[in-house]
Amino acid sequence: MIDIKNYLYGLLKSLKVLKDIGIYHRDIKPGNFLYNPSTRKGVIVDFGLSEIVLIIMINNNFIRLKKINFNICFLFIYLFIIFLKKFIATY
Repeated sequence: MIDIKNYLYGLLKSLKVLKDIGIYHRDIKPGNFLYNPSTRKGVIVDFGLSEIVLIIMINNNFIRLKKINFNICFLFIYLFIIFLKKFIATY
């Protein structure tokens, strides 16, 4: 029972992090979430159908600017840029 709780918590937390940075996986299924019960950690995989959505807020209204379908190479570049921005902001 505790493994199910940790599995779902890890999955939902991962999806929230992706959504917060504008990435929508679009192919979530049990085979695309790898969970290790001994470490109680999971990883989302297979970003082949994913998309990036750029959203801005003007006058308290959210506006969708662009939807970009991308392959895995662009995903890693996008995530690396986000990581660098957060890393540089901490110093």
